[in-house]
Amino acid sequence: MDIIPLPNLKIAFDIDGFSTSDFNAIYVDQFVYEQRYHRFRFTLTHELGHKVMILRMLLKLALMLLENNKMVGQAPPYKL
Repeated sequence: MDIIPLPNLKIAFDIDGFSTSDFNAIYVDQFVYEQRYHRFRFTLTHELGHKVMILRMLLKLALMLLENNKMVGQAPPYKL
């Protein structure tokens, strides 16, 4: 996962950071990245928390779909 400082993110969008939809990068306001160490750590932790939360939800959904397919006696039409 890449951490990418982005100038004026806070000024332009009033956010300290965000994750890309594929979770391969976290963009962080450059001032936060360079000058506000504790806020930078919080922002990274917050964005990583989104990744963990979404992965857990996807795992639960996959398990639920597999269980439903077992009950109906069907093989799932996809690979995990």
